[in-house]
Amino acid sequence: MNINSGNYLELLQRWLKHAEKAIYQPSWNSEVASYGPGNRGHWAQQTNNTAFGAFAVAAADPDFDAEKTGISQAKVLDYALKMLRFTLRSHVSGPDTTFDGQSWGQSWISVLCVERMMHGVDAIAEHLTPGDHESLRNMLISESNWMLDEYSVEADIDATTGKNRPESNIWNGSVLHRTAMMYPDAPRAAEYREKGTKFLLNGISIPADANSDEIIDGKKVSEWFVGANFTETYGLNHHAYMNVGYMVICLSNIAMLHFSGKKRGITLTPALYQHAHELWQHIRKLTFDDGRLWRIGGDSRVRYCYCQDYAIPMWLLAQDLWNDTDATAFEAGWLKQVEMEMNHNGDGSFLSDRLKELEEVSPLYFHRLEGDKAVTLSMGAYWRRIFNNMKTTAVPEIAPISSSWYDEYHGAMMQRGTNRMASFIWKSAEKPMAMCLPPDDSSMAEWHWNLIGEIKGTAVCNTTNILEHTDHVFSGGFNTCGKFEWLCKEHVAEGQADEETANEEIAFAALPDDSTVLIMQRATTINRTWLKSVKGLFCNMPNDLFNSMTRTYNSTELHGLPGKAEQINLNAKHVCIDKKLDIELLYGADSLIINRPASRQIKILSNRPSGGNLYCDEICAPCILDRKDYEAETCLFDLGFVITAGQIQEDSFKLSGQQNNIRWTGITGADGYRYLFIAAFSNKETAEIELPGNTSAIRLDTEETYPLDSGILTVTLKNYDSAVYRLS
Repeated sequence: MNINSGNYLELLQRWLKHAEKAIYQPSWNSEVASYGPGNRGHWAQQTNNTAFGAFAVAAADPDFDAEKTGISQAKVLDYALKMLRFTLRSHVSGPDTTFDGQSWGQSWISVLCVERMMHGVDAIAEHLTPGDHESLRNMLISESNWMLDEYSVEADIDATTGKNRPESNIWNGSVLHRTAMMYPDAPRAAEYREKGTKFLLNGISIPADANSDEIIDGKKVSEWFVGANFTETYGLNHHAYMNVGYMVICLSNIAMLHFSGKKRGITLTPALYQHAHELWQHIRKLTFDDGRLWRIGGDSRVRYCYCQDYAIPMWLLAQDLWNDTDATAFEAGWLKQVEMEMNHNGDGSFLSDRLKELEEVSPLYFHRLEGDKAVTLSMGAYWRRIFNNMKTTAVPEIAPISSSWYDEYHGAMMQRGTNRMASFIWKSAEKPMAMCLPPDDSSMAEWHWNLIGEIKGTAVCNTTNILEHTDHVFSGGFNTCGKFEWLCKEHVAEGQADEETANEEIAFAALPDDSTVLIMQRATTINRTWLKSVKGLFCNMPNDLFNSMTRTYNSTELHGLPGKAEQINLNAKHVCIDKKLDIELLYGADSLIINRPASRQIKILSNRPSGGNLYCDEICAPCILDRKDYEAETCLFDLGFVITAGQIQEDSFKLSGQQNNIRWTGITGADGYRYLFIAAFSNKETAEIELPGNTSAIRLDTEETYPLDSGILTVTLKNYDSAVYRLS
């Protein structure tokens, strides 16, 4: 199989007719048009400019097929020119305003939508009038001068300070270098380049840069350094959680300037590429074989949109700069998924079925997400068409990845092998969050408090606060144990205080067998409280269009979007999902329950009404959906379970027990070894665990060997700590 610009053009052509319905042409000005609302807000400009980029690329493509598109190529070009002129003329440097009577531009984010449209400008440059070119120059110089005079370069790992700015430093640095590249005669071109370099070197910046002697653009990196946006291990705390998506956004903006420079035959500053390859290598480990991002830190946005879309320019950059063939495979896999959803919709849109509720409450948001898909597809269509080394690329087989990662700042642990992708993160979007998945099925990935449990009070907002945790890593795996509290905020009753509803302790271990994870959960109410739902275990299993709306649980086939809510008691402690993933209760409940909402329930992480954008079955134990009144210190769930991706080792060894606040589980791993996982759900605790038939235990994180005296292992753990032992 090969991939070329035609793969992208096919999808773009199907979308243009659907997009035409959202284009507004004012009666009082026949020279402009806007995709979306056309007001002064950045999202409105983003929406229009992404659509412009898509229309412009299609308008310039020699393989355009009007019969497939449903619009003539001349009409597509006309739309593109009018959308561009609306952008240029309504900018603060132009003579007009947006449709709400005000101009746009000169902010920390305003040039993002400019950067994302510039390949479209290049595509139809021959059709621009001298006036268009003058307006473009005026806009870029206006933005660049504002960046010089009004906006400072800042950076910080901690997003709560408001200074974590990796992606915006990159796009602001890029526009300064772009303006200097396009208009070297501009009076302040040298200043643009200097401050642009400072922005770029404080984009993918890490703590070690503070002492770097590397020379870039005439100065040491340490002299350019303002602050680190990434941790030393390339963890990114954007939006205050470990954000894989915005790692991608950083590389996508590097790609946009890279390919503009390549088209012009210009060698760009090395500052643009600072740490880009290291970050790419990290993201590559966090990507399923079909191109879907493995968002181990969760996501606060609509699933499989925005950041996922901007992986396309990142993949093209990886191919062009580093000849990374895996990026080609990701590219091909993602295009198949885009096509799958388009086919499902049947109306030429990218997202109309999954996001129909969102479109009702926010047409702007819906069209912005449509535009993101369109513009990234147009980047693929354009760059693959104009660059000889990218015209046609054979799609390779991807070799299995074995990798591990630990980031102390986020409490982030990841282990990836041939059979299993396992992760646990404390500073996640909905914190904490865990995953155990087979590498060959990205459709099983969902991050909403996955494998953590879910406790909802009666207020609008239910969230969590991490109290403490202890992490350990070892060859082939990791383990962690900690405590967090469930919070209930924004009650309907005026004056009702926010509430801490429950404490939960959790322990998670990824065994070194490339297959198994062990999990123990305990949740207890803090005070007397009303709760509207309590779900232990809580494995989210997507059952939507990407898996053809069908999952098989043991021998029972269930279809997504059932139309009415239901609970299915499996009357069993074990479930096998699509013969790929196994879940088994070890203690604490008699049966697994599949909770099935009536409609899509996975939403944007906010309290604003947005509708569901993905449907999931929820595998729980217990699953209490009736509002109930609970006394203080009521145990809501106390259970242990094992999840296996890949081969299950048939062995009679299964062990579980507790002494005071110590919990333990034991299992035979897929590698044939017997393992014991022990966790302290409280203060310093000691337990004596009987292990008949075993003579010693090796603690995996310290590699210390403990002889068993008469088959007894005596373990002392500090507060909220855990340990994994291999038994012999």
